Amino acid sequence: MIPQEWRSTDPSLVYPSTLTSECYDEQLSDKCLTLLLGTWKMNGTPCIVTKPCRDTMTHFGCPHYSLSHQLLYFMIGRMRGCNNLLKGDTRASRTNMTEQNYQDIFCSNMMKANQDIIASGLTEQTVDIFIENIMICGLAGFSDFHKTDWLQHILRLQDDEVGCFGRDKSFVSQVIGDELLEQLQPHRRVKRREKILPEVCSRLFWAKQVGLDINGCISEAAAVTGDLMAVAAATQEHRDRIPVKTNVL
Repeated sequence: MIPQEWRSTDPSLVYPSTLTSECYDEQLSDKCLTLLLGTWKMNGTPCIVTKPCRDTMTHFGCPHYSLSHQLLYFMIGRMRGCNNLLKGDTRASRTNMTEQNYQDIFCSNMMKANQDIIASGLTEQTVDIFIENIMICGLAGFSDFHKTDWLQHILRLQDDEVGCFGRDKSFVSQVIGDELLEQLQPHRRVKRREKILPEVCSRLFWAKQVGLDINGCISEAAAVTGDLMAVAAATQEHRDRIPVKTNVL
């Protein structure tokens, strides 16, 4: 997904306050996304927008992963060709709101969240959402997420020997324990966990880093040349430079 245009976040769109907990659970988020994609059943109809999904995905004040999933919902809707995401919204305060307006609001708040994370110091608990915000808003066309110092913070997390991005061993032990618990209780639905590769590598963390790094190359090439051919060339060149270690995969 290559942004059609580049834009910047707007500090005036930052919420005066945010909720202290997530706005919804993972199961609802997954359901709303499958209804958009049409994967809710075999050969399902796409672009289905229920009132619970619309109300949740347009709710203001959501923090963390709820916020990034709200943005992802609008991005997927656009990619799928859905033009009814806001249809049926009768709230007077939202009459003139467009899908782009929502993306502007969400990424402006995700920018503020990342700025707060850096100000407080990047930690094991905040680095994942920090990278996710950069990757998703970068793909949505917000070029101000591509900051050199932010990339440097992330690159310091790369394992010098293995080449991938890992996790603290105590965190990995916790995840492995959770996965074992899930296997022992197959009928109990627990929060989805990422898989940890051998040598303490994180698939999800690695994928997000590669995604934002490639997206950064796209942003830089487009800004300099304004030519989509240069964008494609920069992306391919970067992919060629990504190390592949068979002992990790």
